[in-house]
Amino acid sequence: MANKKLTIYFNNGETAEWNEDEYTRWDWDDTFQTFKVYGKFKSLTAIYDRGYIKGVEERGIKEPKEPKTINKEFFEYWKNKNVVMHCKTEEEAQEFCKLMSECGLTWISCKSYLDTTNWEIYEEETCYFFNSGGYSDYDHLKEQGYKILEFSDYTKEDNKND
Repeated sequence: MANKKLTIYFNNGETAEWNEDEYTRWDWDDTFQTFKVYGKFKSLTAIYDRGYIKGVEERGIKEPKEPKTINKEFFEYWKNKNVVMHCKTEEEAQEFCKLMSECGLTWISCKSYLDTTNWEIYEEETCYFFNSGGYSDYDHLKEQGYKILEFSDYTKEDNKND
C-alpha cells in the first residue's frame, strides 16, 4: 500500500511535509505568493508564505505491511496509534494478555498482564489498549473512532526457542 507524501522545499533550506491522511488538496497562489494546503480537518489547514518556494513534490511512500502475527513487531507497528484489540472470549483475552506480557508490556499500573485479564468487566465486549495498558468496551471505542482489531484475525507467534 502506497500513501502520498507532500513535501514543500523552501529556498532557505526548510521543508514542510504532510502525509496523505493530513491533506485533501494543495495549490499555489501566484498573486499572493502563498502555498495553501487544505487539511481534512480545519485545524490542519496551513498557509505558507515564508520566503520563496523552491519546489513542491507529491510522491508515493511505501508503508510497512500490517503484521498478521502478534509479536514485538506487531506492537511496534501499532505503537502510538489509536488502536485496540477486541477479545470476544475469555480464552482470547488470556492468550492476548500472555502475548503482551511476553513482549514486555504491562497494565498502566505497571502490574503484569498475567495477574488479571479484567475480561469479566465487559466480557465479550472487552477491548485492550495495548499501547497504554488499559481496557474498555467495544461500543464506546467504536463511537470514539478507535481502530478495533479482532484477536481472531491474527496468528500467534511461537515464542519457543528451538
